[in-house]
Formats: sequence, structure tokens, C-alpha cells
Amino acid sequence: MSEEKKAADIVDLLSQILKLLLDHDERIKYINDQVTKINNNMVTKEVFTSEMKLLTTKVEAVDRRVDDWRDSTKTYFTVLGIIVAIAGILVPVLIRIFP
Repeated sequence: MSEEKKAADIVDLLSQILKLLLDHDERIKYINDQVTKINNNMVTKEVFTSEMKLLTTKVEAVDRRVDDWRDSTKTYFTVLGIIVAIAGILVPVLIRIFP
């Protein structure tokens, strides 16, 4: 082999090694970024517990509002049903009284 060919092969090998090192460095950087992201988004057990309690309180408040709405609509339709029943009884009676 000529000296130029050997030098070209050495340069090629060195460039491949450099590329592998850079790829390795990029992977390490990516892993480090992911670990940093996870650490930044981690919460303590106490914070998680307090957030869950807050969420539970909000859900219970919505549940109470739904129950109140359900009770009020039951009352509304009960009163409406009574009025319709009274009207259903009175209309035929009034028609017989006042033909």
C-alpha cells in the first residue's frame, strides 16, 4: 500500500472514531436532558398528596352541585305533575258544570 492510501485510511478511521464519539456525546446529552426533565417535573409525596386532596375536594363540590340540581329538578317536576293532575281533574268537572 502506498503511503497516501495508508494516510487516507487513517484519516477515514479517525473521522469514523470522531463521529462515533460525537454520536455518543449526543446520546449522553439526550439522556442527561431527559433526566433533567424528569427531575424538574418530579414532585414530592406531600405535594402529590395535597394536589390529590385539592382535586378530590373539587370533585366533591361538583358532585354536590349535581345532587342539588337533581333534587331541585325532582321538586320542579313533582310540583308540575301535581299541577297537571289538578288541571286534569278540574277541566272535565268545569266542562260539565259550564257546558
